[in-house]
Order: sequence, then structure tokens, then C-alpha cells
Amino acid sequence: MLCDYQEVTLITGIKTNEQCGTCQVPPTELQSILKQWPLRTHQQMRDQMQKQKSQKVNQSDQNWVHDINSFAWRHSFLNIHESIAVDMLHQLQKGVFRDLVRWTMDLVKDLVLGQRATKTKKKKDRSYKESPGLVQLDARFELVPRFPGLRHFNHFSHVQQWTGNEERDLLRIIIPVITPLLLPKAPHALAYARALIDFITLVQYRTHNDYTLRYISQAIFRIDNTKEAFAKYRPKDCSDEAHWNYPKFHSISHYVTFIMNFGAPNGFDSENSEAAHKFLLKDFYDRTNKTNTFLQQIASWNTRETNRKAMDHILLHHFGTSSQEGVEIEAQVTSMSRTPLKVGTLCCQTLPRETQIALRSLRLDLKTTTTAYEAQRATGLKGFVAALALFVRRSRIEVGKKKGEVRPVDNNQSDECETDSTWIHDYPVQFFGSLRCWRRTGKDETDTEAQEPELLRCAPNWMGRGPREDYCWVQENPPTKLRKTPGPKDPPPPDNPLNGQRIGQIRALIKVVDINFLTEHSGYLPLEYCAALVDIYPFKDRGIPHPVHGMIEVLRSQVPTVENPRKLKCRRFYSLPTVLRSAHIIPSSYNVESKPTDMFYINNYIDWDQYQVLYEEDWEEKGYQRARQIKKHHDLATKKARAAAEKRV
Repeated sequence: MLCDYQEVTLITGIKTNEQCGTCQVPPTELQSILKQWPLRTHQQMRDQMQKQKSQKVNQSDQNWVHDINSFAWRHSFLNIHESIAVDMLHQLQKGVFRDLVRWTMDLVKDLVLGQRATKTKKKKDRSYKESPGLVQLDARFELVPRFPGLRHFNHFSHVQQWTGNEERDLLRIIIPVITPLLLPKAPHALAYARALIDFITLVQYRTHNDYTLRYISQAIFRIDNTKEAFAKYRPKDCSDEAHWNYPKFHSISHYVTFIMNFGAPNGFDSENSEAAHKFLLKDFYDRTNKTNTFLQQIASWNTRETNRKAMDHILLHHFGTSSQEGVEIEAQVTSMSRTPLKVGTLCCQTLPRETQIALRSLRLDLKTTTTAYEAQRATGLKGFVAALALFVRRSRIEVGKKKGEVRPVDNNQSDECETDSTWIHDYPVQFFGSLRCWRRTGKDETDTEAQEPELLRCAPNWMGRGPREDYCWVQENPPTKLRKTPGPKDPPPPDNPLNGQRIGQIRALIKVVDINFLTEHSGYLPLEYCAALVDIYPFKDRGIPHPVHGMIEVLRSQVPTVENPRKLKCRRFYSLPTVLRSAHIIPSSYNVESKPTDMFYINNYIDWDQYQVLYEEDWEEKGYQRARQIKKHHDLATKKARAAAEKRV
């Protein structure tokens, strides 16, 4: 049964904001989410009402309920209390997650006081470090790079009302945003935030098994043991201690049981019915005469509209279906966009007449084609020509392997650049604005490994907003499954973490024509190679997630500073099959001209795919250990505070 908490109180007769409609938890034990309480039943509710009448039980009693006659009591095979569905919209997004956002804002405001504005230094003149906590929090949200399907929050603290979609997007970026503000002074609060985000992310899975239920239970354990970090911002009980005795927090304890009984909770909320309320009632109300019979008019119109749509679906079913037999399914490989960018957008100069004649002989459009040397000059990408020369050499080797030809010379597999790259200066180059990759979304319950296309952008002026250069994952080394941190007696791990994958920023998407490599298999026509120029960001701590915030940290890319470098370092070309999927990294500090950001967080909450792969192998046991340590720390601090208070008395 889908209903919010206010409707549950009306149906079951429980006291608002004090009791749970599913179990018999006392109002003072709602914060004990690790305990399991007996379920409410129809007979138990009838007995309680009869006891209240016979013994005149006061309403202040914790077991007192309203005297109602529920319609569910007439259904002998239904327990209305057990069939109440969880509400992910109101319990999680607008419940415990909204509380976390409010507590975090208060905590940041207390931790980062900033400098007060004066007559000589006004608010706009203060630097980032001199600003108050909420100003720095807004600046952190402004730093978040744009990502497909992600909303950008320019004025986070000024938002008064949040929609469900906005809160879901906020859920995906909240951890990397608040980490630099909470990690130095309030790591335990960051641990609670991470535990809660993990719980909400896990329960949103489309399919579940015993392992995922175990992961959800571990997240609940971490929430219960780390919640004292926000005790300052919770109300006090009769013993002057902070408490979490409210139903939305207690609802966390019922998700595992609900999933075991009814499956994944996706769609088990009132969001769908509230959305239908808009086009079934509000939109048609303006068409009525707004008299006392407007409800009957709306009901009649809804009936006719529903019947009409049902008949349309029946009649149009034959025209809307088609057979897939004999249809060629496109392979899921990374591909370039079809239309190249005009060289005018790259500020390229006019090519010499001899070069133009050579390009026309190759049937290349002069509006979209330039040379490698002119491309390096126009884009300002240091080492562009050197990296392109090495990429073309390696591409020739791969072509020789596939066609069975003799390998060409200069089989250079290291980062050493060629001593003379002038031979590639006149090679034709075309730039492209987007790249289509594939990633897992987990939206299909029948195939959680199904992949959907996504576009990665790299353009000098994207939609009039300036340059856009997205981040991506590339397959740098052969796959390996090393994740576990080596022990003191274990051999040192190879420098190949995360299955040989690396993360970087796309600086250019090109197609180069190899005019000096003609083969018999290509009909003695020049070969074309498509590639992406990527600045690789080196891992910090060998790609091991941080013990507190759980994200992998990367350092700024070490790009060459000269035009003809001896080594490529971190800027190199990658063939399209090695470009895997999109990535989302967020700077760890505010970027200023005098001191640019040198470290970034890989946001593993951005989508289902990255959340599944960016973790430690022993993360589950480590999570239990850290939660117990935080609980022990808070208990010891509380004990010392009580002793000090008694001593003062």
C-alpha cells in the first residue's frame, strides 16, 4: 500500500510523529534502528483500543492509539501494518537526507566562521578562505564540473524549495562537495554522511540478493554508530541527551525486511501518484465551471480520457510494433561524431596554397581540415605533434598486426618521443566535438549489465558557455583485479591499479590522415586514425580509496611545458576502443589563479557503474571497524563530559 506518513496515521490510528505504523517500537526507542520490534497486527490494535476503553488509559501512554474502525480489519488475510510500503521520496529524500543537508549547513556554519566584513574590506572583497562557511559551501557547488543529466547548483544555500529530481542530483555530489570542509575538523560527521548516502544508493538498486541486503545492513550499522556526530543539532530528551526519535529516521530499519518481502523499493513511493494528481486534477480544474459539482466533472472527464487512451493503445499496437529479425544491431564501441568542427572555431590560420592543393587532392574539406603543426599552434596544446607522431607510429604497427604485414621500424612502446617529429607537421587533422561511449546504468531489471550510450564533449565553445572538456576513463594497461591493500609481508603491488584503468580529461578529439602509409589492403589509399588526446591524472596512494570519505584521489596532470618534449608524461593520444566511459572529478580546493587546484576527488556516486567498481575489496569489514571506533570515541567523550558536569555541580 502506497501512502505517506500522514495517511498511515489516519488508516492505522497511531499517534503522529510518535509511533510507527509497522511495528510496536516505543516512542523513546525510534532511534534504535538496529533493534527489531514485533509487528503490529489487527488483533493487537483491537485489544489496545479495548484496553483503553475499559481501563481509561491516558493519551500520554506510549501505547495509546486513536479509536478508529479501519477498513482493513474486514480483510482476514491482510495485515495492513505489514503491507505498508516504504516511501523513498518522503522518508529518504525529503526525510533523513534533507535532515543531513540541514545539519551539514549548520555544522559548516559553525566550523568555518570566516572574517567579518568591514568598511575597508566588504563582502565581495573577501577571499575564499576569509568567507563564512555557507559562502564557501556555495563556492564548492559552483566548482562541480558539468555532467550529462546532472543539475548545476550555483546558489545552493539560497534554494528554498527542492524538487525530487533536484534532491536526487544533490545526492550524487554531496560527498565530494562537503569533504574538504568537514574532513579536517569533523571527520565523524563526514563518516555519517557517507553511510547515509551509501544506504540510499544501495536501496535504489533495481535488483537485490543476499549480498546487497548484507551491504544495506552494514550501512544501517554505520548510520547508527556515527549519528552522534550531529548530536549538537538534535533536540534533547528528558535526560538532556540528543535523540533521533522521529518516524522517518526509524523507517530505515524496515527497508531490509520490506525488500525481502516485496522486492526492490523503486517506485514504492507517493511520487507517482502526486505527479498524476497534477494532470488528472489541477490541469482540468480550470476547464470546469468551478461550481459545487466540479469534482463530478473532473471524474467524468478522467474516465473518458482513460478509456480513450486505452483504446488508442489497442488500435495503435499493430502499427507500433516491429520485428527485429534481420536488423543489424550496432556494436557497442566508442565512436566519433560524424560532423567535424570548423577550423575557424579553433582560430587556425589559412594554410599555404601548396598545402591546400594537397588537401583537395585527398578530397578533404578545407573548412574542417588543418595540419598537425597548425593545430598545435592554434590550440596551444604543448606536445600535440610529438604525441601524434608516436600515436601514428603505433597505429601503423597495429595495422600490420591485423593485416599480416611486416612491422615497420621504430617500434617504440615507451613514453620516449621521437627526436624529430617534423615528418608529421603536414599531416591532415580534423577536430570533432563529441564522442559516444557506453556505460552501464542498471535501469533494466532483466539485464543489469545492459549499456546505454552517452556523449562526451570536447569543444572550444560549447553552447555559448565557453570551452568544455569532459573527463573519461581509459584502458591504460592490461586488466588486473588488484584492489586489496597489501600487507607488511606481501610483495609490492604492480603499478597497475583499478584493472589498468586511468582517468583523464579530454583535450582534443581528432581524425588524422596517414598520407605516407599506403598498403595493398587499403587500395593504396591513406589510412585514417581516430583518437582522443587525454591528460591523464595520476592516482594518489596507488588508487586506494580514502578511509574516511571513500573516494579515490587523483593529482593534477603533469603535461609537458615545451613544444617538443622528450617524454609524453601524462598527455597522449588514445585510440577510441580504449576510451571506456565518462568520469566525474571534483576539485578538492577552490581554484585561484595564484594557486590552482592540485588534487581532485573521483565522484563514485555519479552513476551506478562507477559506484560498482570504485571500492576496496575489504571495504565491508573496514566499515564495521571504523563505525565501532567512532562509536567508542563518542561514548568516551560523553562519559568525560558527564564526569566534568558532575564535578562542577
